[in-house]
Amino acid sequence: MFGRGVYFGESPSKADQYVRADSGGKLHMFLSRVCLGRCQVVRTPRSNEAFLPEVDGLSTAEVPVYYDSMMADVRGMRFREFVVGKDTSAYPELLVEYERFEAIEDCFVQ
Repeated sequence: MFGRGVYFGESPSKADQYVRADSGGKLHMFLSRVCLGRCQVVRTPRSNEAFLPEVDGLSTAEVPVYYDSMMADVRGMRFREFVVGKDTSAYPELLVEYERFEAIEDCFVQ
């Protein structure tokens, strides 16, 4: 939706939209620490613009200053997405394995 980069969701529910179960029905996602640095807020999808444009007011012809990340806060999206331009800006800390339940009642022991 926003071009190249490493995408993260602010909620596990956002990541769950993109996960597929393995042959045993288990799903996996990473819990990551992400350094956003200078973050550009984006309100509309865009694909033709530069991924991380220059920062207005900080860039000069001699020394361009670029955003480090992007926060997608698009109307209609349930959860925000964060996109970083370098994979070195994120650290996958935990690998979470889980299953989906058909109904909320399945979560409780009687």
